[in-house]
Amino acid sequence: QFVGNFWWLIFVFGGTIGGAAKWIAAANERRAQRRLERYRIKQETKVALAREAMAGQSRSDSNRREMLKVLQRHDATDARWLSY
Repeated sequence: QFVGNFWWLIFVFGGTIGGAAKWIAAANERRAQRRLERYRIKQETKVALAREAMAGQSRSDSNRREMLKVLQRHDATDARWLSY
C-alpha cells in the first residue's frame, strides 16, 4: 500500500539514486586504475632492481680488472725504482 500511495517519489529520488550509482561506478573505476598503477610501479621496481643487480655485477668485474691494472702498473713502477 505504501508503494501504491507514494509511487511518484520515484521521480523525486530517481536522480539522486542515479547520481549515487554513477558516483559508485566512478569510484570503482578510480580504484581499479589505482590498483593497476600500483601493479605497474611494483613491476617497474622489480625490473629496475634486476637491471641494477646485473649492472652492479658487471661493474664489480670491471672494477676488479681496473684494480688489477693499477696494481700491475704500481708493481712495475716499484720494480723500476727499486732496481736503482
